[in-house]
Amino acid sequence: MSINKYLGIVISMVIIGFAFSCQKSNNNIPVIDSPLVVLTPASDSGYAGDQIVIDYSTTAAHGIKRIQIYTQFLSNPKFTAKDSTLASAKPAEDLNFDYTIPDSATRGQQTVITFVITDGNGSASTKTATVTVTGSRPSITVTPGSTTANRGDTVVFNVMMKSLDKPIETLDISQIINGGSATSIAGFPYSGNQVVNTTYIVNTTYKYQVPPSSNSGDNIGLLFTVVNSSGVSNYGNATIKVN
Repeated sequence: MSINKYLGIVISMVIIGFAFSCQKSNNNIPVIDSPLVVLTPASDSGYAGDQIVIDYSTTAAHGIKRIQIYTQFLSNPKFTAKDSTLASAKPAEDLNFDYTIPDSATRGQQTVITFVITDGNGSASTKTATVTVTGSRPSITVTPGSTTANRGDTVVFNVMMKSLDKPIETLDISQIINGGSATSIAGFPYSGNQVVNTTYIVNTTYKYQVPPSSNSGDNIGLLFTVVNSSGVSNYGNATIKVN
């Protein structure tokens, strides 16, 4: 038997096998029976508190009928983030799923996101995406000594900042009067963090003077932004009403 004839037989067998493994639509194009699911990206990473966006694109010869999405952080029980049954099956869907990494997450921890797509015939396909935590986000708690004050008064704020992964580096304070634009009014660097069980802690006070030019009834918002040595930030706020 010649080599060309042998190759022809092999190719014919492959084509026949493919034809039997697929169904054919009305226009005689082979189609796969179960839904196809593509995740973009299939893996991602971010800091605690970050929002991760995963695009899920799916097609099905028998139409998309049901979409289920589950998230599982570490070994916690699975959480049903979406369970949607369509009124009528659609041939294709291309949607985004927004996932927020828990604020308490630390470096190296993971979340598995499971996508289950079911078609009009009840056949289902499952794909998973993995989100890895690259670092924790610092926390900040702001406690004002008073929420009301007169013009020119000084209000003392207690500020507690914590960071699990990296030392706290700076604190910036901005002022917003009656919902206007934010203006930075103070900034503090920190090099000596207290360390308790691998957590970096800064506990400090800030004395704020109510502007003498403010008016009775003004609402003054203060935004406290903490940044750790990885450049990851978080914020706390407080409001003072002028008597």
